[in-house]
Amino acid sequence: MPSPAARTCGTANPLMIRPDRLERASVWLQVPPGEQAVLVASDPARFFVPPYVGAKGWVAMWLDAARVDWDEVGELVEESYRLIAPKGLVARLPTPRPAG
Repeated sequence: MPSPAARTCGTANPLMIRPDRLERASVWLQVPPGEQAVLVASDPARFFVPPYVGAKGWVAMWLDAARVDWDEVGELVEESYRLIAPKGLVARLPTPRPAG
């Protein structure tokens, strides 16, 4: 069974929601260089390096964990979109809020 994934104007997926072979719901996200290792090291029960795209810097986050921080999921999805989407579409987005 194919897994659902988001596409933006035919570009590579900015994120993938994967309830497939892993038998757990997760979201796979492109993150800036170095952030994958930081996220996985900070909480390996929530974050993991996904197969196939993990070598390209993607990180995955379990969505069925006891504690899901949906604000954090939203921030990571937006960050992933900004990294992958065409520049013209990113330019239409509001300026991201400063972290902190």
